Amino acid sequence: MKLKSFYADSVEEALGDARREFGPEAVLVQSRRTTVEAKQFGEYEVVCALLPEDETAAVTAAPREQVERAEEYGAHPDVRALAGELAELRRCMERIQSSIALASTASATSGAPAPVREMLAALLAAEVEPELAQRIVGEAGTWAAGQTEDGDFIPGNGVRFSALVHRYITRLAAVRSTPGEEKAGRSRAIALVGPPGAGKTACIAKLAARQAIAMHRGAYVVALDEFRVGGSEQLRAYASILGIGFEALTHDSSLPAVIDDHAQQLVLVDVPGFSPAEMTFAVPVARRLQAQEVEVQLVLPASLRAADLRRVSKSFSVFRPAGLIFTRLDETETYGPLLNEIVRTGVPASFLADGPHVPDDLEPASRSRIADLVLSSAPAGTRAA
Repeated sequence: MKLKSFYADSVEEALGDARREFGPEAVLVQSRRTTVEAKQFGEYEVVCALLPEDETAAVTAAPREQVERAEEYGAHPDVRALAGELAELRRCMERIQSSIALASTASATSGAPAPVREMLAALLAAEVEPELAQRIVGEAGTWAAGQTEDGDFIPGNGVRFSALVHRYITRLAAVRSTPGEEKAGRSRAIALVGPPGAGKTACIAKLAARQAIAMHRGAYVVALDEFRVGGSEQLRAYASILGIGFEALTHDSSLPAVIDDHAQQLVLVDVPGFSPAEMTFAVPVARRLQAQEVEVQLVLPASLRAADLRRVSKSFSVFRPAGLIFTRLDETETYGPLLNEIVRTGVPASFLADGPHVPDDLEPASRSRIADLVLSSAPAGTRAA
């Protein structure tokens, strides 16, 4: 590893010098104001690191090695410590990148009309990624200038401009049919995965009620209980109230037989929540679900900060989710992170959950609904009609 200090009058300038010398692989280690003795070099000192190619390859290959040797990874405390240090470095880099992106976005729109600046500010306030927010207002501005199919856009009219923004967000916000329905019954099993406390168990109950009541199709609930003691009791109670079958499995190797035994029903699988420190145990579970052709839905709490939601979503990419279920919508007022993850991952949204009630507080995701949520924190004068 190569370490070097870069001095400049701003952190961004010093980081730019580091990238010019080290390349885009430069990793921020520390930033601080310079001491009195070093003031002549600049106001800030930024320490950056460059990993040798072999070490970079090792870090990059870590997820694949976790797939092949999950137990071995979990056994070495040095690996866990290194992962924690890299995570902290990544968070520092994210903060710097966010600051740079915000500065460049503000500069790029400084001469734009008031409705554009106001809408950009509203999107940033909703925690839409700066690059994505700039892309949205830029495309809406292009439509406005081109007199799109409406043909009646009035420059400077905030309501009309926000309507174009709303329309473009609906294009970005990919959604999918209700899990299991678009395949005319061929999706025999759906597993819900996500971090602890995301609301997976309640979502399982809501989906089961939807299948058993609204969709007139039988449902059978399975809890993979090998990682927790008594973790399935709440789900067992839900199944009893709904009058549907339930089974707790002590190992997911029994899952194929359960799916075969209930071939005429939709089998809903509740997978225990995995924290970041437990993701090595999640890898073999993900592999077996894929081998058994179980459709995976990733449950993400909308109440998480944008950076945390992105980090959680990335960690669960090993499950190759077919859809995203956003929960806890009633616990936040900023919904930009939902759009960020849909666009970043390319995985469509399936359901939105905004409360604990079964089965009421669950709705199929729609493009218009997501656009409404993202723009809901905008000032009244900039909201779409």
